[in-house]
Amino acid sequence: MKKSIILALIALLTINTSLTSLVFSHSGRTDSQGGHWDRKYGTGYHYHHGYPAHQHPNGVCPYLQPQKSSNNVKEIKAIQEKLIELGYEPGPADGVNGPKTKEAIKQFQKDNGLVPDGICGSKTKGKLGL
Repeated sequence: MKKSIILALIALLTINTSLTSLVFSHSGRTDSQGGHWDRKYGTGYHYHHGYPAHQHPNGVCPYLQPQKSSNNVKEIKAIQEKLIELGYEPGPADGVNGPKTKEAIKQFQKDNGLVPDGICGSKTKGKLGL
């Protein structure tokens, strides 16, 4: 009797876990940039493509734009060129501080005993020779 109750509870938990994972998955109906209508919350059309859910105002992804920080486009381009020279892969040296550049900076920081935060501060620039 106890064994059958335990097996029933295990089966119920397994089914519940499977259903929960289905609720959060997408149907695969996305556009070429990974955008889709949010049917669960009805909050409109949004994108993920490797980032948290977000809107594309004026058709432009805010995550793929140059980041407004202390580094300007010329500095970011110099950082990217140095990373490429050292064998890292930040993507093209275009001055955009995007996800590939941040990941290359993190890898460089790990390899050089720095805190791998993906931010090219003074210590990272020093190690890069910039």
